Amino acid sequence: MRHNLRLLGFAVIVATLMLLVADLLRHAVAVSGVNAKAKASPAGFTHDLSGTGKITTAFAGRVTMIAEEIDEAENGGRSRTPRYRVEGDDPTPSNEGMALSTSVIVSSDSGDASKAAFRVDAPECWLPIDPSSPTLRFDFEEDWRLSKPTFSIRNFGDGEPLTIRSTLALLDPQTNLIVTKDFFTLDSGDLHLEGGGLTLNPEASIIEFTPYNGALRWSIRNTDGQVITGDSDGPGSFVALENGDYLLTLTSKTSVRAQFPAGASIVGDIETPHLELRLSPSEGGQWRPRIAQLEQPTLWHGEVLQLRGAESTISWLGDGALNDFLIKGPINIIPNNGAFLKASAKDYAQLFANENVVHLTGDVTVHRVDGSIKGGVAILSDESMVMKRAVSVIGEQGSATANEFSTDAENNWQLKGEAYLEPNDESILWLAADHLSIDSVGVIKGDGNFSAELQIGGRPAKLACDEFTSLPGRRFQSGAEAARDNMAEGNVILESSNGIVFGHRLSQLDVDRYSILAEENNLARGVVYDQSREVSFSAGSVLYSAEQIILSDHPAITLPVKDYGLAGLSTTLMAHKIVFTDSNQEWRATKDVVMAGAITGSCQQLALSPDSVILTGGRSSEASLCKISTTLEDLSRIELEGNLIEFIFGDSLTISDNVFVQRITDVTDWLRCDNFQATAMGGKAERQVNALIQQSEVACRSISWLRDSNGETFVLSGDPSLNHPQAIVRGKRIDFCPNLSTITAHGGGKSLATIKRSGGQSAAGSWIKYNYDNQSLDARGATFEDKQ
Repeated sequence: MRHNLRLLGFAVIVATLMLLVADLLRHAVAVSGVNAKAKASPAGFTHDLSGTGKITTAFAGRVTMIAEEIDEAENGGRSRTPRYRVEGDDPTPSNEGMALSTSVIVSSDSGDASKAAFRVDAPECWLPIDPSSPTLRFDFEEDWRLSKPTFSIRNFGDGEPLTIRSTLALLDPQTNLIVTKDFFTLDSGDLHLEGGGLTLNPEASIIEFTPYNGALRWSIRNTDGQVITGDSDGPGSFVALENGDYLLTLTSKTSVRAQFPAGASIVGDIETPHLELRLSPSEGGQWRPRIAQLEQPTLWHGEVLQLRGAESTISWLGDGALNDFLIKGPINIIPNNGAFLKASAKDYAQLFANENVVHLTGDVTVHRVDGSIKGGVAILSDESMVMKRAVSVIGEQGSATANEFSTDAENNWQLKGEAYLEPNDESILWLAADHLSIDSVGVIKGDGNFSAELQIGGRPAKLACDEFTSLPGRRFQSGAEAARDNMAEGNVILESSNGIVFGHRLSQLDVDRYSILAEENNLARGVVYDQSREVSFSAGSVLYSAEQIILSDHPAITLPVKDYGLAGLSTTLMAHKIVFTDSNQEWRATKDVVMAGAITGSCQQLALSPDSVILTGGRSSEASLCKISTTLEDLSRIELEGNLIEFIFGDSLTISDNVFVQRITDVTDWLRCDNFQATAMGGKAERQVNALIQQSEVACRSISWLRDSNGETFVLSGDPSLNHPQAIVRGKRIDFCPNLSTITAHGGGKSLATIKRSGGQSAAGSWIKYNYDNQSLDARGATFEDKQ
């Protein structure tokens, strides 16, 4: 049904009659002789009044007119509903319509607050008049023209009040559709829009707009007080949604831009082909942004970097505070300050409010001048970088892997979680720990399950500890280059080609030396690879150099002796200091040396090499003599004493000063002298020799012996005497062969050899040979005496 809208005919007729009456009164007051001048009537509106004819209606001053909607029912009846209230000054005819100044048009004069209700204030307007109407009536078939209008909508949808200003606007009175021309501004709370053309549909709560001179500008205020601005070169819309939210849509030919100003929680500019910003009304007539959807590609120009990605999302919290900016991948980034060359990510980039950093996820790669960094996720800023998840790094400091990597503007590296580093330093092959760091000057630190393979004290080594620090050439010089100063603490384990040590603290003393100390009230322990055997040790302090290992502070070593023909497997050596020299594989123990185990004894100094062992005692008292005692494989026991004991393996045994040698078997043999030397073929003892050999007591100045098929033959010289259980023998020289049971005495000069048997028989001669087994006696130039 076509709606017929007209002005009340009665109002028009009354107005016409009032004008006629006023005209008659003006003519009635004229008197003869007085020429009164009549006031000119304003231009009027001419129309045919049914039953009256053509009449002209004119208005002056402020006029209010009501436009009604007339509905014709099927039974011929009519209903009238007010649609507009039109106010204005001095209505005049213009182009088959009515021109009004200072006009006001209010839709729905019933005063309700429906979504379609609006008010228009315009300095000038033109309203078409229906020529077919018998009364003065506005034409609803043609648009109403409004100059420089201001549209006010009390409730746009369920939202906030809305104001639209324009250079020119057209109002479709049938549909309430408003179309602006040339230029417009739209304001609603903190939302502001500027463009060239706008279409407002109050019934549907839809506003569509186009750019002005190629630009559509908008702004909205965040709850933090910062104003987000933007522009585009394409159309847009502002639509009320069913859930009570509102959608601001901006589309472009080239790009839609949004600017987050300095001081905002996220600072930078965004470019996208298409933007949809969802808003919700709040108390106080403000709009709260909820979420913005941006189509690909998204360009972000931030304070820190330039970013390009696919579609993106900006989200706000419930109170309107900015939350984050999420851009889907693939992501490509270029920094503003040259902190790195470029970066890329596969999955997405994310910016959080008040962080001034960007988060990257999915196959992240950061390219730098000195290399690259790869990982699963990254956090980038203008001065720092954090990379996580299976990180690999190649750079000036070296190459590394870890669960997490970070660096700053000075290129200081931090590696966390299964960290592994191969630094650009020839003295360090690799390092691994829960946490590693290397700063811009090369200081390396590590803690938590630390291990490394490096040069320490001039030798390759593997190191494990709780905490590690390596300083680059600050104290030491190695040739033309500075050597590293390495320190380790807590559960230190150091393994090199010549052994392994367990301690508490490692400190480098100079280029070639470093020490390992035990924890308080404890000892460092380890093993030295001495030839093909392992020598274990313990000490409060262990000093390593290029050639030596020095044990001090209660040192002790345990030596394997299974190849020495002894009953025991090892012997433990304790002293004030013990030194191992790598070049000649020599152990040297000094001051208060004590041995225990397979070999027991003591001395003041001991030197053990692959070829020999030398023990030295003190010179001041008998208590400082060297003493050694051991049990052989045949369970016989040997005890040695002397100020100097030297045993050349497989060759000779030499003992000097205060010598005592004892072998304990079924029959105990012993020897005392000042000098003793023995080999596999024989031996010699000199100076004040006293001995017990095969139950024979021997005294002389010198004794020597040889081994042959008949066993050992002892030669006693220097006023010798031999007291056998069956005979007492004297002579200038005595030969004693225990295996043959013979004793041979030699005389010399005026001195005769003598023998006195236990049975009372005696003999004297130049030569006497006695077999104490068969009691035979041979002599030369001898005399015999038998005393029963």
